[in-house]
Amino acid sequence: MDSPQPIPPAEPVKKKLPRWALVAILIVGGIVLAVGGCGFFLTNMNSTRTETLSILGGIAFIVGLLMFAVGGLTALVFGAQRLFSKRENN
Repeated sequence: MDSPQPIPPAEPVKKKLPRWALVAILIVGGIVLAVGGCGFFLTNMNSTRTETLSILGGIAFIVGLLMFAVGGLTALVFGAQRLFSKRENN
């Protein structure tokens, strides 16, 4: 008699993040990180010594601004791509 063949395990389905969600995460996350970093940076402005938290706040502020800029540019690219793809179909 033939023995039954084992069934291989199914591969998990990877869901791709939609474009609008990617842009929203970059823009909102960039704003939140920039505001929080700015707050940490400004808390020690009156102090005569530089504290590590202030330096990290400044770095977080710059990273947040970069995230916001990348999110905005990505939104522009996706919007232009969508606009021009609609014109080609007509």
